[in-house]
Amino acid sequence: MLVGLVPMGGFAERWRPYPCPKELLPAGVDRAGRPRVIADYIIDRMITAGVEMLVIPVRPEKANLIMGYFGHHLSNGALIAYVAAPGPSLLANLQACVPLLRQRQVLFGFPDTFVLPENPFNYCLEQLEPSVEVVLGSFINHDITRVFLTRRDGLKLVSVGTAPLPAGGTDKEVWGVAAWNNAFTERLAAWSLADGDDPSFVLNAAAVAGNSRCVPMPEGEYYEDLASYQIYKNFLASGRLPGA
Repeated sequence: MLVGLVPMGGFAERWRPYPCPKELLPAGVDRAGRPRVIADYIIDRMITAGVEMLVIPVRPEKANLIMGYFGHHLSNGALIAYVAAPGPSLLANLQACVPLLRQRQVLFGFPDTFVLPENPFNYCLEQLEPSVEVVLGSFINHDITRVFLTRRDGLKLVSVGTAPLPAGGTDKEVWGVAAWNNAFTERLAAWSLADGDDPSFVLNAAAVAGNSRCVPMPEGEYYEDLASYQIYKNFLASGRLPGA
């Protein structure tokens, strides 16, 4: 079974005083003219890849809004399973989902991101052989952060977020989506938060083990958080509806 994992357990403090979770930020309309929210786009990419179940860890304080919008199944009929996000970190929230991820291939994406092409997970799945632990989809992004920075040798993943940010260097690749096998789910389950409470620490450990890959997205675009809001304003102003 192919399972999608989209975490929605954060506090969205940077969005205040916006009255709803950032996952529900209005973001265009679909082909039928119905309003969309920003999280619809990463979920649509998972549907394109053939996801059969979606797992959403969510904070209890915003569960009513999230569940009220997304409901209990996707447009392709896949079940949506909600998990109470224990916090305090994203990694802790992902670990809470492990019982639903074991023995399954997993697609991972962030709910406040917009990525192109529209089938990034398909490219990741093409590289997810039985001997490969995890495959990251990478994008050129000039606003990089340490924890998202990736280094690769061809398609071999070398490191994730371990080196200092380059000073005027050429490293501009960040990871934005992922696909993984059960070996990475078990690594995630066994990981101690004391060794790092961000998923990139676990991803880097998989990279060091030498059995992970990183595939650059062809003509890829990656927007996150506040940048997403700006790009959608531009899309709406131009009448362009990406991925609708």
